[in-house]
Amino acid sequence: MTPNKGVHNIRIVKKGGPSTKSERGRTSKNISKESKLPITVEDSYCALCPSVEETADHIFFECALAHRTWECLGVDLAGGSCRHPWLMGRELPLPPSVQYDVVLLIFWQLWKARNAVIFDQEQRSVRRVLRHVVDDMENWRSRYKQHQEHWLAWNSYFSTFL
Repeated sequence: MTPNKGVHNIRIVKKGGPSTKSERGRTSKNISKESKLPITVEDSYCALCPSVEETADHIFFECALAHRTWECLGVDLAGGSCRHPWLMGRELPLPPSVQYDVVLLIFWQLWKARNAVIFDQEQRSVRRVLRHVVDDMENWRSRYKQHQEHWLAWNSYFSTFL
């Protein structure tokens, strides 16, 4: 199958479902390739981790902020779950019905934390990232009418780290 050109940079593969392995995200490295503009070596590094190349895997899993966030939540990245985000958080004693949506909110807040460093020179802590995730969960709660209890269970779990 051909890659999906959708918003989420998830491509469909013949077996095994969606894959986030694609490096088509808006990382410094890929912006440089696409625009053909000269970007210095320093520009391709993570804003939080000096001398580490910024890739999607780095931003969402390997960066110090991302790693500490997942660790704080008790999510094990060692089992290869970062290659299969729909499995992330399955080891937590929480309902799986909304787990994937919650993981996407974490990704979104990690991305926004990265952008805050680059564009606003603002460093965010794990606590602040999780605070924003909880706020997003509150904003999205009405969308989960059938899974209200499950959504609130995840929200309560996250709130314990604030």
